[in-house]
Amino acid sequence: MGFLGFGNYAKPGRGVSKDEPKKKSFFLFFELYFRKFWKLIEVNMLYFVLCIPFFIPFILVNTYFPNPVLYYISMIPFIGIAVVTSGFTYVLRNFAREMPVFIWADFIDTMKKNWKQSLIIGTIDFVAFFIISFSLNFYYQQISTNNIFSIPFVLSILFTVIFVFMQYYIFPMLITFYLNIRQILKNAFIFAFAGLGYNIVITFFCGLLALVVYLFSPLTLFLIPFLILSTFGFIIVFNSWHVIDKYMMPKDEDSDNEDDEDIIFKDRGRER
Repeated sequence: MGFLGFGNYAKPGRGVSKDEPKKKSFFLFFELYFRKFWKLIEVNMLYFVLCIPFFIPFILVNTYFPNPVLYYISMIPFIGIAVVTSGFTYVLRNFAREMPVFIWADFIDTMKKNWKQSLIIGTIDFVAFFIISFSLNFYYQQISTNNIFSIPFVLSILFTVIFVFMQYYIFPMLITFYLNIRQILKNAFIFAFAGLGYNIVITFFCGLLALVVYLFSPLTLFLIPFLILSTFGFIIVFNSWHVIDKYMMPKDEDSDNEDDEDIIFKDRGRER
């Protein structure tokens, strides 16, 4: 397993000779990160600004109309963040693959192309979040009354881990392939296990970054509109793409033997 990345860059890319030695993933990650540093700031600011409208109802309700029912209703607009995330992921994916991208134009264009599927994914994630939150809280409280509840509590934790791992792949697939929602979720579920090593790497470094943000807050909070979000996103996309590339990208030598009914992962739109 590559450290902080794929470890496989044999595919031709912009400005890279096919005979050029492959770079170690650890070094390539930081090379790309610092090479794209100012662009990461730009895409972070764009993502942050476009997400602000979805937080306004939540902020207004909690500031002026505190009410348990309105509290949950005010969270529904958060589903729309999924649409913005599609454009955000597209730009970061192109950074990770060393492909050219026009940040503003491609960001907005990707949102327009994928808004329907993004809203569906956002709704599924929204519902799953509440189910997970309720389950973890409920079973944890019941353990004090009966130890048998420790079993569903552990199962809820396991489901949460799988759910988080799936998130690493959903949007990279959504903006790259012509897949329906069922296929996206099925593939993401498989990748939660097939890409276990990379999922652990992603979780570790995202967790480490989150810890740094927490320990040095409120100073680090000022970086959220400028760099923190794109750093999280780049860690995820850079690493998760290795698994997607391995299982979903068609290989030339196998192109004549593909059976559309037997193949699990099929590229349906690399021109996106």
